[in-house]
Amino acid sequence: MPTPQDLLRLAQNECQGIDDEKVKNSLKKILKDLGKYDFKLKSFGVEGTNSSVKNRVAIKDHQSALLCSIDKNFNVIRVGDHLLSTLLVDRQSVINKPLKALLTSESSKYAESLIFPEICENELVQGKEIQLMKKDGSVIDVILTAIVEKDEAGAFSGAVISLDDVSELVETKQALSHANQRYDELYHSNSVILYSIGESRRILNISNPCLEALRYRSSEVVGRDIKDFLDEKSKKLFEECIYPNCSRALEVKGVELNFISGGGKAIPFSLSARIKKNDQGEVEKVIFNLDPLFNQPNSCEVLEERHEKSELVRSSIQTPLKDSIQKLETLLMVLPEEHHKVLHGVIEHLSDDKLFRPKFTDIEQFRKIDAQISKWLISEYSTISNVETHFTPLHNKGDELNDDLGVLNSLSFNAFEYVGKQEKLIGYVVEMFKHFNLLEKFKIDEEAFKFFLHRVKTGYRNVPFHNFLHSFDITQMIFYILTKGGLASYLTDLDILALLVSVIGHDIGHTGLNGNYHEMTESPLALRYNDQSILESDHSSRLFQILAQPGCDIFKNLSPEDRKEIRATIISNILSTDMQHHFEVLTLFSNRINAIESFDPNQKEDRLLLMKISLKCADVSNAVRPFKTSSQWSKRVLDEYFLQGDLEKAAGLPVSAFMDRDTTSIPKSQTAFIEFIVKPLYGTYSLAMPGMQECMENLEDNYQRWQKALADEESK
Repeated sequence: MPTPQDLLRLAQNECQGIDDEKVKNSLKKILKDLGKYDFKLKSFGVEGTNSSVKNRVAIKDHQSALLCSIDKNFNVIRVGDHLLSTLLVDRQSVINKPLKALLTSESSKYAESLIFPEICENELVQGKEIQLMKKDGSVIDVILTAIVEKDEAGAFSGAVISLDDVSELVETKQALSHANQRYDELYHSNSVILYSIGESRRILNISNPCLEALRYRSSEVVGRDIKDFLDEKSKKLFEECIYPNCSRALEVKGVELNFISGGGKAIPFSLSARIKKNDQGEVEKVIFNLDPLFNQPNSCEVLEERHEKSELVRSSIQTPLKDSIQKLETLLMVLPEEHHKVLHGVIEHLSDDKLFRPKFTDIEQFRKIDAQISKWLISEYSTISNVETHFTPLHNKGDELNDDLGVLNSLSFNAFEYVGKQEKLIGYVVEMFKHFNLLEKFKIDEEAFKFFLHRVKTGYRNVPFHNFLHSFDITQMIFYILTKGGLASYLTDLDILALLVSVIGHDIGHTGLNGNYHEMTESPLALRYNDQSILESDHSSRLFQILAQPGCDIFKNLSPEDRKEIRATIISNILSTDMQHHFEVLTLFSNRINAIESFDPNQKEDRLLLMKISLKCADVSNAVRPFKTSSQWSKRVLDEYFLQGDLEKAAGLPVSAFMDRDTTSIPKSQTAFIEFIVKPLYGTYSLAMPGMQECMENLEDNYQRWQKALADEESK
């Protein structure tokens, strides 16, 4: 199966052969969006659009939005429990009352004058920042989205209102405030391009679609005279007709002008102008709306009509991937038939549930490796992917460390020096939490925390590799990544608390047998967890069982919201260590950081992905330690593998790759592990975290040593 990158390249190549410029630009935008999608749900909690608002929506609690529905008079006819509890009111005090009654006085005026009229005229209104008034007089900042219902005559009959709470997102509030200001300045239409100029005819701002269509950067356009971008005939028309009319506050509609693109090509547009006046009635700004002109006159209308209709029938569970597929299907309506076959193939593959799971046999490198390594990759990791990333490095440094913690901030840390000194390791964990001030911030009693750590330590079994020593080794590596690697700069305090607790308990109760063994033998764990992330589900469950024990609830002083969030984060982190999903997580991370505009550590879902990939790096960090320490861990993991191989032989099962003590080559197993697992992972991660460069140097040194050992072994 092609990888997402293969599909994008295929569609981009096809895009070059399309003559219709607007369709080509629309396709380019879809492909750009596809480069940054993930499977996170984007939901209003609304399904269907064919019946009345009252019948089509069953509003329930929603994790990310406050919901209600209104009738044609903007009275509330349904309200979600989440909204009621947030406003501290009962249902009776809201039902059949005006929606504006829930708003502050200023927002009420803003809604009546601008938002409500817009809702009446459109089918989807979004991005409106308003304030809700709680019963106790406090204010909540929310972003309003309205999914509008029309009657058979096309008149406004009601709407579903989604109100996303952004009270704590200061940067988001500022950005949205700026966006609303820009929104009021710009002409809102279905056109893809907008210009705005001032008295001097200098361009004040320009939309991204316009920059894409004309192939300019913003810095090349803003501040220049609009005539600089017209051909000679259009300059004359602008000077003699358009600008004089605008100066007299006369609107202009449908004038054809040729704009010169960054590539020197003349592109025809239909220009319309809207006048913005100041308080004295004088012309303050002229806002130009530019529609590209087509060889296919109706393609724009078909495209827009299809897109608007698809918006109305979307499932309540909408992902960026699904959205992109719908847009591609819409484009097929206006593309010549010779492009259909390729794009149909792209849509088919994008719709596959194994999109991030390319077959090993599709990879040229895979065909050249021996049978033992291929067997190991297929059984343990399911898939492999060649990852290429071009993410702009993040330039942040970790916090300064106290001298007594210096040993924890080094890749040279050797956990084997602490065998039999587990109290010392527990003390180190406490110091890590103190370094980030977590005990004080979250009111965690230090003695209770130590008691919790002791219970976790007791939960680890005495197996060669997946024991408490390994748990601490990986915890130390996460601490290194947080500080020296710079990861802490991108996480909240709650994230850091969740990540450290996750790593401490990420292998608790490990039996020394991998998930594949449990699945093949239909063990009690496999039956309990339905063969899905068997070990990881058990580790997570055991960790929370300890947290539920008397004296172990280190989260007892967290708010209900924080408790819910930290539990979800810890579960997500631990489940991500399932190596059967290794390449899916890696490919998703690579795609996200490739799409620079979409990878935003200020967003929770991106921080979750960052924590997952960081924990995965720590989990295989034995390969980036100095060789003396790294080789000791390699011996331990193979000892554990061989014990499983012995059990498989005794049970008459096929012996898993690299688990037969009689045939396994240790250098070959470690060379394969580094080449196919660790190098792609750390190579991608180090592009996002430049502080990990020392890891890459150690990794390469270890790889060369194992390769030499393999060559020596094979030469005998």
